[in-house]
Amino acid sequence: MKYFTLEEIAESLGVNVASVHRWAESGKLQYSLMDDGAKKFSTSDLAEFAAKYNISMRFLFEQSLRKKSDPEKIFQAISAAQ
Repeated sequence: MKYFTLEEIAESLGVNVASVHRWAESGKLQYSLMDDGAKKFSTSDLAEFAAKYNISMRFLFEQSLRKKSDPEKIFQAISAAQ
């Protein structure tokens, strides 16, 4: 499973890292806590958040290309979350 960082999400959405952190801490955006203590966000976490708050999913596709993951899996996650 591919994970995204706070910074990647903030950059893709054009928001401050602090905003993404607040969304995570408030429970609006689910995350996984890694062994090193970092918050990471799965594609399904992002798809659920975007569907709930009507946010463009284009950034997921762009991130998947940057990470060389399978775009089809991204679209499946988006469809499942909507």
